[in-house]
This record gives sequence, structure tokens and C-alpha cells, in this order.
Amino acid sequence: MTNLLLLPGNSSRNQELLDTYSEHFKDKGFNIITVPWRHWSDDSMDNVDETEIERIIEIINKTSGDFYVIAKSVGTVLFSKVLSKIDKSRIKRVTYLGLPISGKIEKYKMYYNVLNGLNDTPITFIQAKNDPYASFEEVVDFTKNVLKNVKIELNEINRSDHDYPIEDVKEYFLDL
Repeated sequence: MTNLLLLPGNSSRNQELLDTYSEHFKDKGFNIITVPWRHWSDDSMDNVDETEIERIIEIINKTSGDFYVIAKSVGTVLFSKVLSKIDKSRIKRVTYLGLPISGKIEKYKMYYNVLNGLNDTPITFIQAKNDPYASFEEVVDFTKNVLKNVKIELNEINRSDHDYPIEDVKEYFLDL
């Protein structure tokens, strides 16, 4: 069975994203794995930290089968860091929603550069036209400069926020 790993954005508001995406994919034959961030329920933590990377690696290593990954915002950064530490051949598809790269292009190049090692794995980016964390055009320019020799698909949704409700992106998952 193929696993579907869902990695949310930083805010606890993203629990709704995990819930709605899980509901959307529940009858598609996936083993759905959601990763709510610990700081959502631990008041001593403010944000996602590096221990979440080890947690994701542990989940992947303990779960048999291949993975499709859907990650949003900080989840894209963390999964990119995870990729350098796992068997990439188990990753069969990556979808990134809402890259948070605006004003941090050089910093994020080193994280997302690891995607170049995915070779034949389809990589899809879905970005809101005017996402406050990076516009669609910023993501287009970024991917042109960072990603070489990989299969990427860039999709723009007509929004001006950092939300990625399933209703606005489900057309990009019709083949799942």
C-alpha cells in the first residue's frame, strides 16, 4: 500500500488542512499519515523545531511501502531537510503548497536543492497568485534557478492568502 504523508504549515489552524485533506483522500486506497506539529499542543514550544525532522524520518523509516507527500509552507522546508536523510527511492510523488520563500531566496535554495536528487519523481508546486509568503511568480523564478533535471509542474491558484483549501487544489490530484 502506498502511504500519503501530509505535512502542514506552522500554525495550528493547519489542523483543518490535515483533516480536510485526509477526508478527501480517505477512499483513494492510501495509508494516510498526518503529522500535527507538537507545538500545537505544547505551550512551551512556539514553532516547529528541528526535532520534527527526526520525527518525520522515524515515521518514514518505520512505515513500509512507498510515499506520496503533500506538504504546506514550513512542511515543505522540513520535508526538504528530511529528503537528504532518507531513501529517496521510496518517494514517488511530492506536492508542495505555499512555498514560504519571499525575502529568503538564498537561504531556502540549500533546502530545496535536495529535490534535484529525485530524478524521475514528479514534483508539483501549487502556489497562490499573491501568497504573502511568496507569489506565484517568485516561485516560478525560484524553481527555474534551483531545480535542474527534475520533473516539475507549477500550478497557480487565484488566491491572495496562505491558505490552500482542498476545494482550490483538488483538481491537481485527479490522478490519485
